[in-house]
Order: sequence, then structure tokens, then C-alpha cells
Amino acid sequence: MSNPFFDQPILNSPYECPHRHWKLNAHGQPTQQILENRRRAEFTEVYQTEADFAAKVEGDFNEMLTTVTAKP
Repeated sequence: MSNPFFDQPILNSPYECPHRHWKLNAHGQPTQQILENRRRAEFTEVYQTEADFAAKVEGDFNEMLTTVTAKP
């Protein structure tokens, strides 16, 4: 099954102002919808699968726990 976001992640020309973007959900994952306006500037991480996202969240959580429990 093809995923349009990963088949064509770049929608705009590098020589013009961006005028459309992929809509992302609350977790920063593509929704397969293209919006006809410019996205506001922010940092975003995109994962190929939900499992990749879950692994990232779990890793961040474990790192946070290690940092908190290591303090005297």
C-alpha cells in the first residue's frame, strides 16, 4: 500500500514561497491531506509507523526517569 506523504514529501518549489503543506495530526504525523496555505514555523518529527513513534516516546520517558531518579 502506497503512502502519498512518503511518496512525495516535498510539495513546494525551492525557488518560490511555500503555498501548501501536509496537514499533521496532534502527534505530528501526516493525515494524508494537503492544505493550500503556508504552515506556521515549528519543529516537527515525522515517523514512518506508529511503532516508531511509540518507541521514541518510550525512549524519551525512560531517559526522563533515569534523569529524575539519578538526582540525590
